[in-house]
Amino acid sequence: MSMALPGLGSLTTTTTTSSEDSNKKIRKPYTITKSRESWTEQEHDKFLEALQL
Repeated sequence: MSMALPGLGSLTTTTTTSSEDSNKKIRKPYTITKSRESWTEQEHDKFLEALQL
């Protein structure tokens, strides 16, 4: 049991530092550049068949 405690302590310290870093970092908002690809029923069936091979 005592071995799990030091590991847990180091885990919490890493979590705190990473959360502080993410607060400082400014990220661009996510933008969708491409429209979704749509498949015909036939293409979808071929894809599902290929997954099983």
